[in-house]
Amino acid sequence: MKTIIFDFDHTLFDTRTFKQEVDSIIDNHGAPQDIAVKAEKEFRNKNHNNYDFKGHIEHIKNLGIDIPDSIHDHFDALDLEKYHKGKVLKVVTELQNKGYRTILLTKGTDGFQDKKITGAGFKELFGKDIIVCSHSKEEVLKTLNLDEKNTYFFNDDTLEMERIYTNFPSATFIVCRRSDDKFDYSKMNPNFKLVENIDQISEIIK
Repeated sequence: MKTIIFDFDHTLFDTRTFKQEVDSIIDNHGAPQDIAVKAEKEFRNKNHNNYDFKGHIEHIKNLGIDIPDSIHDHFDALDLEKYHKGKVLKVVTELQNKGYRTILLTKGTDGFQDKKITGAGFKELFGKDIIVCSHSKEEVLKTLNLDEKNTYFFNDDTLEMERIYTNFPSATFIVCRRSDDKFDYSKMNPNFKLVENIDQISEIIK
């Protein structure tokens, strides 16, 4: 069966803009930037580099900063559908109608990732084919019994894609360009195809 494995953050979801807005909420509720940064690093170090808003706030409080509980209401009020990277709902639905199995595989904390996925409107889109892992995606992929030559990976993280490529060299790898300079695409694996967002993958996936 033809299968497309979608990453979530920075691929289908504009995590950079979202995180900037989250940081603004934290700043507006009285947390000095240096304390907020320190608290986030502490949380990530204890959670496999994964982020969680509630965990971040608790770590800020543990550093002696009084944050009002109303901060969670402001976070909950964010319109997550505005962070789609391209016409996600349209493209994924079209692929499903063509017979592709579409899987959303994301690394992070269960509750926080689920909140973003649901708020963005992707929960119903992917249904039961949503996998949240806290550690290695590579280990999860080994359990999916994929038909390698009929498998596509769509992800922003070129380093993660390289690790997956080691196990699935016959699959097709499509890289979604990030809005920052985290990756040097000039040094990207020549077998990978680079696109600006999901709207362009129909040129690769027929």
